[in-house]
Amino acid sequence: MMALPFASKKFDIQVQGQPLSKLGLTVIEAEVQYTVNRIPMARLTCRVDIEDPANSWASLSQIDKAWRPAHAVKISYTDETGTRVPIFDGMVARPLNPSYVQRQLTCQLEVVHELQKMANSHRSQVLTQKGEKLTDAQALQKLFKEHGIKVKKVDGMTVSHAQLIQWSCSDWAWLMSRISAYPVWLIGAPEQSVSILKPDIGQAPQGLVLKAAKQNAGIELRDMKYRRDSRRLPSQLSVNYWDVAQQKSRSVKAKSPAVGSGVFKPLTYAASDAMHWTLNAGLPLSETEAQSFADARLLGCQLAGTQAEFTVDWSEATAKLAPGQTLELSGYGTFDGKGLIAEVRHQWIGAGQGKTIVTTGRPNAVIGLQVPEIDAPLMPRVQGMAPGVVVKPGREKDPTGWGCMAVRVPGLGGTPGQEPPVWVRPGMAYASKGSGLCLYPEADDEVMLAFLSDDPRFPVIVSAVHNPKNKAPFEPSEKNEQKGLVLAKDGKTQFQWLFDIKDGGTLTLEAQKTALVLSKASLRLHGEEAFALDAKKITVEAKEGLTLKNGQSEMKMGGTSLSAKSQTLSLQGSAKADLKGGQVNLG
Repeated sequence: MMALPFASKKFDIQVQGQPLSKLGLTVIEAEVQYTVNRIPMARLTCRVDIEDPANSWASLSQIDKAWRPAHAVKISYTDETGTRVPIFDGMVARPLNPSYVQRQLTCQLEVVHELQKMANSHRSQVLTQKGEKLTDAQALQKLFKEHGIKVKKVDGMTVSHAQLIQWSCSDWAWLMSRISAYPVWLIGAPEQSVSILKPDIGQAPQGLVLKAAKQNAGIELRDMKYRRDSRRLPSQLSVNYWDVAQQKSRSVKAKSPAVGSGVFKPLTYAASDAMHWTLNAGLPLSETEAQSFADARLLGCQLAGTQAEFTVDWSEATAKLAPGQTLELSGYGTFDGKGLIAEVRHQWIGAGQGKTIVTTGRPNAVIGLQVPEIDAPLMPRVQGMAPGVVVKPGREKDPTGWGCMAVRVPGLGGTPGQEPPVWVRPGMAYASKGSGLCLYPEADDEVMLAFLSDDPRFPVIVSAVHNPKNKAPFEPSEKNEQKGLVLAKDGKTQFQWLFDIKDGGTLTLEAQKTALVLSKASLRLHGEEAFALDAKKITVEAKEGLTLKNGQSEMKMGGTSLSAKSQTLSLQGSAKADLKGGQVNLG
């Protein structure tokens, strides 16, 4: 079938239910674009038709009022049966941008899919709640629902997380980071819905079939461009990850995706010296997540290595083409094969013939992150450290099983001061099996958080800090003479291990007012109530003298003498008592 001119009455463009022509606009150029993992969009270049040139700007102002961001726009055509078929349903992306050149007034109009709502956001939040684990599919469904976006299907994305955190980014950037962690495609549809599918040549619906000129009885190929490059194709790809439960580094190999045959089979063009690539995740991932990560990165490399572009006349048949469908070539010799469509563009210029441009493969980038896909993180990264406040233990238990503590991070979703807690591993100077330096922070303590590989899902407490509310037991001083460990309860010191280098220095070990004080000249023991020594054998040795004193009673031991003084003195032996001496005086 011959292509229909875009100016034909079979095409219809409506803004808020009103035909575009009634606004005084005539489309002279148009393009509609659907690309995997991108927000679908349409661009319209319109001529402003004004009956009275003297009132041109007044008329344009009326058009400007009708063309406002978020206003609904529908682009459709009528097929042979008289049915209205949507080409693009979306919303106004930008205000009217007029141009006045050579006495002709034109304007550029841009329409976007409702996915743009996600790109127009920016926030931090904890997606997991109440200690329940959440899969990526469930998290994405939650975000789509918030923005009123219909989801047809979500394949894969089954990894469950003890906590999922969005850190200072748009919902779209967060969405794309999770999409890029799986071998899946996000595909927007004309009727404002989305699907997340695994690209699989064996399961994909048939799209476009192109046969060589002698065989062709249907759609004719106008232009063809190949962009094949084996320089960034690994022979194999593995991901190393940290098994926190077994305390071992593990590795998984990527599974080669079924994304094409013949000329579209990526590994056909791998360089002869292609190496086995290894990506070091450096994160405590599950085996399932590590496998998905590896598969996703290999998929990106292979699709980037085999790209092709095909141009045909626009028709009702090509209007139904969509990313995720197949494209098949026949009769082109070594260039025969079947691949997956990654992009569909429809273009019209005035009343001329329209065309459809179909692209296979993908550029090697993650839209929204602006980094090569092979280097893209699993999550939008946290920049630097972050403060947190330890939460009083409640009913919720650590869902990770890693000895985490609940910490509230300021600004991370929710009402300020009431942010939902995240689970954080406390860092210790010494942590061994059954042993460790266990100095856990208290509820309401301020702590500093770092993140493994800048991933917000894996925070670690690296230190605690004092503040005007929680003041230090002693302040920093110019000479910095005191150091130690002080434990207090209800504002009163209960235990301390204190080093004081002032005047020769002392070491004080104190527990509930019972203290041991060591200095260069002496050792002192102080007990508030009682002092007891209990052992099988006790030896006390003094080089010059030993004195035991209680009130007015006193016992002294010198080098050659022992004396005891008291108001009364009693010596008793239950079996026998002997008193011997060179001279014994009684009385």
